[in-house]
Amino acid sequence: MKTLAACVVIAFSSIATAQPSVTPADFRKVSLDSGLLAERGRVNASATLEANWAQCERTGRLKNFAKAAAKLRGTSPDGAYEGAFFNDSDVYKMLEGSCDVLATMPAGAARDSLEHRINALVELIASAQHPSGYINGYFTVNEPDQQLANLRDKHEMYCAGHLIEAGVAHHLATGKRALLDVAVRLADFLDATFGPSPKRAGVCGHEEIELALFKLAGDTGEQKYAQLARYFIEQRGRKEHFSPTTAPALPGRELWGEYFQDYAPVRTHARAVGHAVRATYYYSAVTDLAATTRDASLLPALDSVWNDLTLTKMYVTGGIGTSAANEGFTSSFDLPNETAYAETCAGIGLVLWAHRMACLRGLDGAIYFDVAERALWNAVASGVSLEGSRFFYDNPLSSNGDHHRREWFGCACCPPNILRLYGQVAGMYYSTSRDSVLVNMYGSSTAQLQLTDDAHSPVRLVQRSNYPWDGRASICIDSEPATGFSLQLRIPGWARKTSIRVNREEPQTDTLAAPGSYAQITREWHKGDCVEIAFDMPVERVYANPAVKADRGKVALQRGPIVYCFEGIDQDVSLQDVVVPPGMKIIARRDESLLGGVTVLDVQGVTRDDSVTWNQTLYQPAAARDVHLVAVPYFAWDNRVACPMRVWMPETISSLGPGPDRSLKPSASHCNPSDTVSALNDAQEPARSGDHSVPRLTFWDHRGTKEWVQYDLDAARAITGVDVYWFDDHAEGGGCRVPAAWRILVRGPDSAEWKEVRRCGAGVADTFDSVSFEAVTASAIRLEIDLAKDDKAAYSGGILEWKLRTRTPR
Repeated sequence: MKTLAACVVIAFSSIATAQPSVTPADFRKVSLDSGLLAERGRVNASATLEANWAQCERTGRLKNFAKAAAKLRGTSPDGAYEGAFFNDSDVYKMLEGSCDVLATMPAGAARDSLEHRINALVELIASAQHPSGYINGYFTVNEPDQQLANLRDKHEMYCAGHLIEAGVAHHLATGKRALLDVAVRLADFLDATFGPSPKRAGVCGHEEIELALFKLAGDTGEQKYAQLARYFIEQRGRKEHFSPTTAPALPGRELWGEYFQDYAPVRTHARAVGHAVRATYYYSAVTDLAATTRDASLLPALDSVWNDLTLTKMYVTGGIGTSAANEGFTSSFDLPNETAYAETCAGIGLVLWAHRMACLRGLDGAIYFDVAERALWNAVASGVSLEGSRFFYDNPLSSNGDHHRREWFGCACCPPNILRLYGQVAGMYYSTSRDSVLVNMYGSSTAQLQLTDDAHSPVRLVQRSNYPWDGRASICIDSEPATGFSLQLRIPGWARKTSIRVNREEPQTDTLAAPGSYAQITREWHKGDCVEIAFDMPVERVYANPAVKADRGKVALQRGPIVYCFEGIDQDVSLQDVVVPPGMKIIARRDESLLGGVTVLDVQGVTRDDSVTWNQTLYQPAAARDVHLVAVPYFAWDNRVACPMRVWMPETISSLGPGPDRSLKPSASHCNPSDTVSALNDAQEPARSGDHSVPRLTFWDHRGTKEWVQYDLDAARAITGVDVYWFDDHAEGGGCRVPAAWRILVRGPDSAEWKEVRRCGAGVADTFDSVSFEAVTASAIRLEIDLAKDDKAAYSGGILEWKLRTRTPR
């Protein structure tokens, strides 16, 4: 086994280019010594690790294995399985991440304590395994007669994949086979069950097992596991029973559609569709398959899907997956900000896939590290708080102050996924080929590397850099004897100007390369030789493709790989009232007292005059003034107080629109955590009921219930009507529809009772549902809503905008 980083196999990039094969560094042999990612790693190995263990214990995830073991012994479990049917996977990811932390811990009491805890959990898990090799706590305890009966929805092989990955990680960290043997028995069970005829045709609804089987093949040397991974990859999208030979096609299985990437054989795929995490896990496995088999026929599909994803469906932060409805992709350039889903796990999946694509492409792989870094430093890093124990599931690019990290989730895939990624990320910094060492990422680190040509002695590199705050790095050789090889230095895609010196002198050969490629220095290297590389790091104004409706007329700020945002706590004016016009001064400065020490941006902005209102006014002169703004790294938002946040800022005062009516205080009976109550009156009008580009309130996942929304007014007013724009995404396959019926109620200034003023029928789609009535004086107004249902199903619903028609009472 060469390595266990995000790439898990030696990649044969020669199938795509003339470049030599590339092997990622073993993360256990790369130490991140100081800097931002090293600090995040220390927090990960302490607070994040402890938070995961504590929550898995508190929520019954660990007890579930004891219950399964009792059931296997023929005794009565102490209660039913707790939580979602896929909860075992959270424990396995936590265990894998803990093993990754253990693998790099120095000897001592802390390491001994963690290893003891890990080994006790391994013993508990092993006790829950069936004699056949099958293991799944939910089905063992709750539904023993339904094992492998619903591959599409029940995640059994997804859970199995995470167990296998944990088994390999435990073996590499400790040298012990206890959990690896559990993984092998499970993989053997799956191999005996699924595959070409006469075995069963099937795939898992949530991809993951494919990645794990490649890792298991690498660790054990048993290629049947790689063959099973290939089977699962090739069977997806096929109705007929897949066979690697020319045997006649036999009846196989039904297809599940784009959500599961199960709509056509992989070589015909051209777009990123469906659930974002499943997609990135699947294409990561396809990349592993291309690397291990040198199968060039997979490359056009990988390239097409990659380009569709990164050129039309990726946020500036590297987040992916637009919609909460499918936790995934919609149409090209549909990238709303406040309702962005951008699940943390999807960002992690993109990092894993990007690293594999970089390995596959060898010296042509620098562009994939551009994407990996964008996601890693922004979309992924934002998923965990600075202190390490609170998490985002989704990562919007705009918030009105009501989106916050939480200690845990019912579906808790993200916290342990962060734990394991940060535990392995050091392996991304370097890779090697037969005659080259590739420096892929920058930051203070020490690496022990072995070129794949066995004639070379090990190479020890020492890198010193304050990246990503500073664009300078020095890479020194700290090994003997002298040896000749090429040092390949990645030039990030954002770098407009780069300088390189060897032993403080300009290189004699042409080493500079274009951004998004590697600069090569070939020579005989001696201990003490040092290369210095420096990238200019100006603040850049970034614009979105005009096809991205949500970002038209707006700008985002980026410095190096770090994307910035504005938080309300740092401003003297409301973010809804400020713009950042072209040509305004922007200065980067270090603030060690803020957010653990970050580089912030001082921005000269413009705000509209707060005293100007548009009540009873159709035209008036421009009224604006300069204002000082502060931008902070996006990954660090929501670490202080609840407040609004924006990544994309408008450039002109005229683009601000009327702004929300701040005299109205909205509330609701329920709001999906990915949505916002403030959307009710944010003055952002939709184009249609299924418009995902503007914020919304939805009652998801309440279905067929009675719900309500309400405005409390700061002063009594005469209300003469309402205009409601209902959210309805059933045409896009979502679960929200216009309501079956709704009612309007008001509460007077001197009354605690609600009075019904109008009873309405079914809601109207794709326009404002407008209702007028005789003026009624009120200090609060409420809409009571009957969510739709029929003989087949019950549906949820929501509101994109709710306006009042009012006048001041006489």
